[in-house]
Amino acid sequence: LAKKVNQTRTVIASTRREVEEQEERLSIQSSQIDELLQQHRERMASPDDATRELIKGLEEVKKIAEAAIGEIDEKRTKINEAEAELNEELSKRKKAMAED
Repeated sequence: LAKKVNQTRTVIASTRREVEEQEERLSIQSSQIDELLQQHRERMASPDDATRELIKGLEEVKKIAEAAIGEIDEKRTKINEAEAELNEELSKRKKAMAED
């Protein structure tokens, strides 16, 4: 049982790290997109078609990044739920063992 618990905790911790790394990368990318959008919007006094298309593309990429961040939040919730279930099950087993 202890081995299985340790394996489960390792999987949870590993998954949590992966999710946090993904979120950090997406956050950095989102900030970079914001900076690029700001730069191009400042030049919009007389935008050409290429600039308009670039801004449109950057806005789409930002929407995709924001959606991915939302998915990461869902993954984090599932990880937390799995960890809570594991802790609850362990607590029940410890209590049952103490009663025996």
